[in-house]
Amino acid sequence: MCVDALAKAPSCPPALAAMVEYYAAIAGASYLRASLLGGAAVEAEHQKARAALSYASELLEVLAQADPVRSLFWMHRKQTLEELEEPHGGDDAMSA
Repeated sequence: MCVDALAKAPSCPPALAAMVEYYAAIAGASYLRASLLGGAAVEAEHQKARAALSYASELLEVLAQADPVRSLFWMHRKQTLEELEEPHGGDDAMSA
């Protein structure tokens, strides 16, 4: 996505923020499902969660550039997503 287009369309940052929340919810649900199912399903659910967190992280990077007034908030939000992954053994999925 083009940062210029986001800056010109005031509805884009809130839409992207909603997508971040959507991906964070998917990650949380996948981690919960992994803890409930156990066994072979754990790794598959953790992969889903890491992918969702990666997408959310990428969106937050775009938001930080598109909405510089709130860049500190977006980076704080990214940090909270990284903390969600840490207890589940994530190491480099959020560094992309």
